[in-house]
Amino acid sequence: MLTNLTIDDIDRGFLVEQINEHLSQLIADIVDPNKEATKKRSVNIEIAFAPSKSRRDAQLTYKVTLKPSTHIERDSQTIYIGKAEDGTPIAKPYVIEQPMLNGVELLADDAETAPSGSNNGSN
Repeated sequence: MLTNLTIDDIDRGFLVEQINEHLSQLIADIVDPNKEATKKRSVNIEIAFAPSKSRRDAQLTYKVTLKPSTHIERDSQTIYIGKAEDGTPIAKPYVIEQPMLNGVELLADDAETAPSGSNNGSN
């Protein structure tokens, strides 16, 4: 069965790691007696998709910021987009070692247009 893209899939889990790290920093900031106790703090996550003209893939970028202090922004990652047999929209990250998309071989034209130099989470 095909599964849809989850936050855990993005950048091979690095996005989740960054969110958790920013949450830890936020908590540390709250308990720091040298910081204002009642100041509002937030972790902001922005995930953007730039679909290709064919709508079969997209470039995904994300940014995690901690207000008021730090942020991380990563280069784009290719995401394959399609439909399951029942018509449900699905998306999965492109992984260079992955010859198939959940048991479905990539089409010949997909192999020719597979992104070259995709970071696949190796930043």
